[in-house]
Amino acid sequence: MYKIEKNVLSKEDLYKIKYHLKDLHWTCGCDSLQYLENELFEVQKPFQGMARETLKEPIGKTEKELNKLAQKVADEVCKRQNLNADIIRITWNFYKRSDTGMIFHIDTDNINVDVEKYYSILFSLNDSDGYLQINKFKIKDKENEAKIFKSNLLHKGVAPIKDYFRINLNLVLKEK
Repeated sequence: MYKIEKNVLSKEDLYKIKYHLKDLHWTCGCDSLQYLENELFEVQKPFQGMARETLKEPIGKTEKELNKLAQKVADEVCKRQNLNADIIRITWNFYKRSDTGMIFHIDTDNINVDVEKYYSILFSLNDSDGYLQINKFKIKDKENEAKIFKSNLLHKGVAPIKDYFRINLNLVLKEK
Protein backbone atom coordinates (compact mmCIF):
# COMPACT_ATOMS: atom_id res chain seq x y z
CA MET A 1 0.00 0.00 0.00
CA TYR A 2 2.83 2.44 0.87
CA LYS A 3 6.58 2.34 1.27
CA ILE A 4 8.93 4.51 3.30
CA GLU A 5 12.34 5.71 2.20
CA LYS A 6 14.59 7.06 4.96
CA ASN A 7 17.43 9.58 4.77
CA VAL A 8 16.43 10.83 1.33
CA LEU A 9 18.41 14.09 1.29
CA SER A 10 21.65 15.34 2.77
CA LYS A 11 21.50 17.59 5.85
CA GLU A 12 22.68 20.43 3.63
CA ASP A 13 19.76 19.99 1.21
CA LEU A 14 17.27 19.78 4.11
CA TYR A 15 18.65 23.07 5.42
CA LYS A 16 18.34 24.65 1.96
CA ILE A 17 14.67 23.68 1.72
CA LYS A 18 13.89 25.07 5.16
CA TYR A 19 15.81 28.25 4.35
CA HIS A 20 13.84 28.82 1.12
CA LEU A 21 10.47 27.91 2.63
CA LYS A 22 10.59 31.01 4.83
CA ASP A 23 10.44 33.14 1.66
CA LEU A 24 7.67 31.18 -0.03
CA HIS A 25 4.35 32.94 -0.59
CA TRP A 26 1.90 30.55 1.04
CA THR A 27 -1.84 30.38 0.37
CA CYS A 28 -4.64 29.19 2.65
CA GLY A 29 -5.39 25.50 2.28
CA CYS A 30 -8.98 24.38 1.78
CA ASP A 31 -11.03 21.41 0.66
CA SER A 32 -13.17 23.07 -1.99
CA LEU A 33 -12.89 25.80 -4.56
CA GLN A 34 -16.24 27.20 -3.39
CA TYR A 35 -14.83 27.61 0.13
CA LEU A 36 -11.73 29.34 -1.24
CA GLU A 37 -13.66 31.74 -3.48
CA ASN A 38 -16.69 32.60 -1.35
CA GLU A 39 -16.25 31.85 2.34
CA LEU A 40 -12.53 31.79 3.08
CA PHE A 41 -12.66 33.62 6.37
CA GLU A 42 -16.04 32.45 7.61
CA VAL A 43 -15.53 31.59 11.27
CA GLN A 44 -17.48 28.33 11.07
CA LYS A 45 -15.22 26.90 8.34
CA PRO A 46 -12.13 24.96 9.50
CA PHE A 47 -8.71 26.36 8.59
CA GLN A 48 -6.68 23.71 6.87
CA GLY A 49 -3.15 24.98 6.88
CA MET A 50 -1.12 26.67 4.22
CA ALA A 51 0.04 25.28 0.88
CA ARG A 52 1.86 26.40 -2.24
CA GLU A 53 2.16 24.67 -5.60
CA THR A 54 5.49 25.84 -6.98
CA LEU A 55 5.02 24.67 -10.56
CA LYS A 56 2.24 27.26 -10.92
CA GLU A 57 2.80 30.96 -11.56
CA PRO A 58 4.27 33.07 -10.20
CA ILE A 59 7.53 31.19 -10.32
CA GLY A 60 10.33 33.28 -8.89
CA LYS A 61 13.80 32.54 -7.55
CA THR A 62 12.45 30.92 -4.36
CA GLU A 63 10.12 28.59 -6.28
CA LYS A 64 12.87 27.65 -8.75
CA GLU A 65 15.25 26.73 -5.93
CA LEU A 66 12.58 24.73 -4.11
CA ASN A 67 11.62 22.95 -7.34
CA LYS A 68 15.24 21.88 -7.85
CA LEU A 69 15.31 20.42 -4.36
CA ALA A 70 11.92 18.75 -4.89
CA GLN A 71 13.39 17.16 -8.02
CA LYS A 72 16.24 15.78 -5.88
CA VAL A 73 13.67 14.15 -3.58
CA ALA A 74 11.82 12.67 -6.56
CA ASP A 75 15.04 11.45 -8.20
CA GLU A 76 16.29 9.73 -5.05
CA VAL A 77 12.97 8.08 -4.19
CA CYS A 78 12.43 6.95 -7.79
CA LYS A 79 15.97 5.52 -7.94
CA ARG A 80 15.40 3.53 -4.75
CA GLN A 81 11.96 2.35 -5.93
CA ASN A 82 13.16 1.56 -9.47
CA LEU A 83 10.51 3.92 -10.82
CA ASN A 84 10.83 5.96 -14.01
CA ALA A 85 8.47 8.94 -13.57
CA ASP A 86 8.12 12.68 -14.10
CA ILE A 87 6.88 15.23 -11.58
CA ILE A 88 3.52 16.71 -12.51
CA ARG A 89 2.79 18.55 -9.25
CA ILE A 90 4.89 20.01 -6.44
CA THR A 91 3.04 21.18 -3.33
CA TRP A 92 4.54 22.40 -0.06
CA ASN A 93 2.25 21.98 2.98
CA PHE A 94 2.38 23.71 6.36
CA TYR A 95 0.00 22.77 9.18
CA LYS A 96 -0.09 24.46 12.58
CA ARG A 97 -1.28 22.71 15.71
CA SER A 98 -4.75 24.26 15.41
CA ASP A 99 -5.37 23.33 11.76
CA THR A 100 -7.81 20.61 10.79
CA GLY A 101 -5.94 18.99 7.93
CA MET A 102 -7.53 17.92 4.69
CA ILE A 103 -10.44 15.60 4.05
CA PHE A 104 -9.81 12.21 2.46
CA HIS A 105 -8.93 12.70 -1.20
CA ILE A 106 -6.92 11.26 -4.07
CA ASP A 107 -4.14 13.08 -5.91
CA THR A 108 -5.42 12.18 -9.38
CA ASP A 109 -8.58 14.14 -9.92
CA ASN A 110 -8.81 13.66 -13.67
CA ILE A 111 -10.97 10.57 -14.27
CA ASN A 112 -9.72 10.32 -17.85
CA VAL A 113 -6.18 9.33 -16.88
CA ASP A 114 -4.66 5.92 -16.27
CA VAL A 115 -4.58 6.28 -12.49
CA GLU A 116 -2.29 3.29 -12.07
CA LYS A 117 0.56 5.36 -13.56
CA TYR A 118 0.39 8.06 -10.86
CA TYR A 119 2.33 8.05 -7.61
CA SER A 120 2.40 10.40 -4.65
CA ILE A 121 5.41 11.09 -2.50
CA LEU A 122 4.99 12.79 0.86
CA PHE A 123 8.36 13.98 2.14
CA SER A 124 8.55 15.11 5.77
CA LEU A 125 10.68 18.13 6.63
CA ASN A 126 10.31 17.78 10.39
CA ASP A 127 9.41 15.26 13.07
CA SER A 128 5.82 15.80 14.07
CA ASP A 129 2.93 14.02 15.72
CA GLY A 130 0.98 15.05 12.61
CA TYR A 131 0.67 12.29 10.08
CA LEU A 132 -0.41 10.97 6.72
CA GLN A 133 -3.46 8.74 6.88
CA ILE A 134 -4.00 6.25 4.06
CA ASN A 135 -7.29 4.46 4.63
CA LYS A 136 -6.92 3.28 8.25
CA PHE A 137 -3.11 3.50 8.36
CA LYS A 138 -1.61 6.48 10.22
CA ILE A 139 2.02 7.16 9.29
CA LYS A 140 3.77 9.70 11.54
CA ASP A 141 6.10 12.30 10.13
CA LYS A 142 9.82 11.70 10.48
CA GLU A 143 12.24 14.29 9.16
CA ASN A 144 13.91 13.28 5.91
CA GLU A 145 11.54 10.36 5.26
CA ALA A 146 9.45 9.93 2.13
CA LYS A 147 6.26 7.95 1.97
CA ILE A 148 5.38 6.73 -1.53
CA PHE A 149 2.02 5.35 -2.60
CA LYS A 150 -0.36 5.17 -5.56
CA SER A 151 -2.02 8.56 -6.04
CA ASN A 152 -5.48 7.01 -6.32
CA LEU A 153 -5.44 5.79 -2.71
CA LEU A 154 -7.71 7.74 -0.37
CA HIS A 155 -5.53 9.71 2.03
CA LYS A 156 -5.36 12.89 4.07
CA GLY A 157 -2.88 15.00 5.96
CA VAL A 158 -3.52 15.47 9.66
CA ALA A 159 -2.18 18.44 11.63
CA PRO A 160 -0.17 17.91 14.82
CA ILE A 161 -1.76 17.93 18.27
CA LYS A 162 1.31 18.35 20.49
CA ASP A 163 3.93 19.71 18.10
CA TYR A 164 3.71 23.30 16.88
CA PHE A 165 3.75 22.55 13.16
CA ARG A 166 4.08 19.99 10.38
CA ILE A 167 5.86 20.75 7.08
CA ASN A 168 6.02 18.44 4.11
CA LEU A 169 6.48 18.25 0.39
CA ASN A 170 3.84 16.47 -1.67
CA LEU A 171 4.91 15.31 -5.11
CA VAL A 172 2.64 13.75 -7.71
CA LEU A 173 4.48 11.78 -10.38
CA LYS A 174 3.44 10.07 -13.58
CA GLU A 175 5.18 6.88 -14.60
CA LYS A 176 6.74 7.00 -18.07
